[in-house]
Amino acid sequence: MGTEGIDGCKTKRNQIFEVEQTLGIEAARICVIDEINETMKAHGMSIDVRHMMLLVDLMTFRVFESRDLEFKKKCFDVGFI
Repeated sequence: MGTEGIDGCKTKRNQIFEVEQTLGIEAARICVIDEINETMKAHGMSIDVRHMMLLVDLMTFRVFESRDLEFKKKCFDVGFI
């Protein structure tokens, strides 16, 4: 999973679906958390990490559920509050 001359520890990827296919759902989850955090900081905003984690858990759950359990009704299909 490495390329000669490229330090994999310092390299980031923002293609979430490719990260999920290559490294798994947990790596994709961390990638989404990092993207949300960087976007918020760029706009001078802050959000509690627990809120980000809750949002990302719901997002990754929906992706996992829709890919593997398409025959089931979505659990959190309630829309906005």
